[in-house]
Formats: sequence, C-alpha cells, structure tokens
Amino acid sequence: MRRAAGAAAATLVSVVLLAACSGPSSQLGAHRVSDVVDLVDFTAASAMAALPGDYLAAGIVQFDSQPAVSDTVFVSTLFPNSEVEGLNFIGLSEAGIRWQIETNPSCVGFVLTRDGDRELIVILDSDATAEAGKLATRTVATAFESDSGAIAWGPVDVPGPARGSGLIFADTPKGIVSDDVSPAVMLSAHDGTVSVDEDATGASTIEYESNGTGLIETAGLLTAVDTTTGEIRWDANTLSRPTDVESSSAVSVADDVSQENIVFLNWVDSAGDSVVSAHNVKTGAMLAEISGHVTGPSIIDESSGNLAVSSFRPTDGATILTAIDPDTGTLWEHVLESDMTPVSASDKVIYLRGGMGNVTITWSDGHMQQRSQERIPVAVLPNGTGLFPAGDPYEYVLASPQFNGLKAENR
Repeated sequence: MRRAAGAAAATLVSVVLLAACSGPSSQLGAHRVSDVVDLVDFTAASAMAALPGDYLAAGIVQFDSQPAVSDTVFVSTLFPNSEVEGLNFIGLSEAGIRWQIETNPSCVGFVLTRDGDRELIVILDSDATAEAGKLATRTVATAFESDSGAIAWGPVDVPGPARGSGLIFADTPKGIVSDDVSPAVMLSAHDGTVSVDEDATGASTIEYESNGTGLIETAGLLTAVDTTTGEIRWDANTLSRPTDVESSSAVSVADDVSQENIVFLNWVDSAGDSVVSAHNVKTGAMLAEISGHVTGPSIIDESSGNLAVSSFRPTDGATILTAIDPDTGTLWEHVLESDMTPVSASDKVIYLRGGMGNVTITWSDGHMQQRSQERIPVAVLPNGTGLFPAGDPYEYVLASPQFNGLKAENR
C-alpha cells in the first residue's frame, strides 16, 4: 500500500477548488486513468480493533486528503509520487477503487453536485505550467458521474477556480495581495453550460449553487433559479420567515453549513440581531428555525438527505443538535454536552465525538447511546460502509456493516 505525503497532505483542502492550477497538458480536461494504483491493503484488516460490533474490517487505505462521500463512493486525492504522475482523484467503494481521474498537480479540489438522479464530481484542468512559470490562460471543468467515473459533460471553459460553494467559477487576482473581485459564472449541473454570468447581468451577484439550484442577489433581493431552465423557483420576499423576523431584514446564505437540498439563511434586522432558518433549496419551504448561532459543520446522511447541525444558544449556554428532513422539516432537537462534535452519519445514526467518549444519536427519535472509545467513522456510504481513523494522517480502516457475523451487502 502506498503511503501519504506526510505533512504536505495537511495543506490540501477538499471540495474547494484552489487557484493557480499548474501542470503540462496537451489536451485540456481531467481524464480517467486505466492503470489504477493499489491503494487498499486488504491483508491488514485483522489487526484492527475497537470497531463498532456490527462492522467488519476489510482493509487499510491511505489518501492524501480528507475523504468525502458522493453517491456510492468515497472521494479523495493522491499527490504525484512514484506511482502516479499527476494529481489523482480516487473513487473508492467497499470492494476497492472504482475509478481514478488525473489532472494538473495544483488543481487540488473538487466540487460535488447533483443533476437529477446523477451525483457528479467536477474537476478542473488548465494550461498553466509550474516548471515554466506560466500562469493559466485557459481553465476547463469536467463533470464525472460519481458512481461510475464516466464523463457526464465537459470539458467546458470557466474563468478560473471555484468561488464559494457549488458550480461557481471566477478568475483569481494575479498579484500576491489584491482585493480585486472578478466576475463569476455559474454552470448548469445538467450540461455544464453557463447559467448565470455576473459580467453579463452586471448588478447581480452569484451567492450559492447546489443540486441544480442557484441563489443570486440582485438589488438586495435573494432569488433562487433553476440552473438548467433559468426558471425562478423562489425569492426571499415570498419565503416563510422565522418568528419575529422583520420584513426589512437582510438575508444571506450560510454556505458553510448548507448542503445538497437544504440551504441555511441568515436573517439580520436593523438592530444587528440575526436568526438562522433552514429551507428546501428547490422549493424555498422553511424546514427549521435554528436555536442560537449555527456552529457547524453540518452532517448529512447521504441515503436520505437528512441533515444535522449544531448551534449555540447564548440565552442559556446550551449546545443544540437539530436534525432536519429536506422534505418534512425538523425531526428533533437534542441538547448536547458543550464539547460534543458531529462527525458523520449513516442511515440509522449520527456519530459524535466528545471528551467523555463517542456517542451515537438515532435519526428516527433522537435517542443517544454512549459508545465509549469505540471508533466512529469519518465518512459513511449509503450502504453503511465506513472509513474509520487508523492513526496516521488520512489513514483509515475500510469496514462494512455485518449482521450475525455476515457482511451486509445492502443496508
């Protein structure tokens, strides 16, 4: 099994596309690699202890960045080394590597989004070359189906790396220190065409994109649009608002905790007081009023889309975990110990880490169970397969749920 790049791996930021892509390419566009690396050591699983009793270890895997989940695979990266030439993105399932995609060494991030039933990973490439000190004159984005690694669309030209959340791309300042903000474009998750161009609209600012819905601010009004058809889905004036929020309150997207079909909005009144609400990103329906200040990050169950987010309530100093269904709204609220942090979720439970040990909370009723020092996964696939920290940076035990000693093929 290959080893990670040590301290250098800690500088890698997943899910956010970074600037200044570099590396030679005669034909632009991230591409599949057929010579797949041997990433998983399936012989080391027997040495792993302290897994939950219903999990069976399959092997040890080591990436160069924090893994994310998209559709039926874990997504992570490998730095260039003796086995791989460029920067490689990996799609890993319980059976091993599903696909491997290569691009320029400095295009270190990726965007996850959805087009209907297709979950997509979007990866950049550019014509910059680090060796020659050449800055990028052209940058392209290519979308791959997360399940299979097949190209969904692209490569399509974009002005630069990702800006904020979702399929929003803009050029980056060429100076070391600059406050310049370049106009951005927002792509359609369906085919990669430009849905909104800040340069063309002039007075509008692209705020957020998720699963084919884009949020745009024009003259102080936040509007949601279908990025494929351009149809307006809702605007802030038509939304149900949290209790006691004034009609004049300014609203913005809390994109650091928004995920998939749930978007969090921050309402600020004339006195500077703020309230956070959760909405279905496609319909605008209000799903929850959040108690206190959202502290994040939010944790999502990829199989149902249910999301849990923590918040701090200054009135009594309580830390609250709120579970939200993207269609029906709040499932429950649970008061937590102040040092508890949500880490991941399966289709049954939310995993949390705390100073007194790890715990799980069931999605269905909010029941909490102490798990002591039993390992908890950092990421979980819809079928229950998890990645459990193994000690070294970005090294994990790959394990699948089992029942009565037998591995569960479906959960």
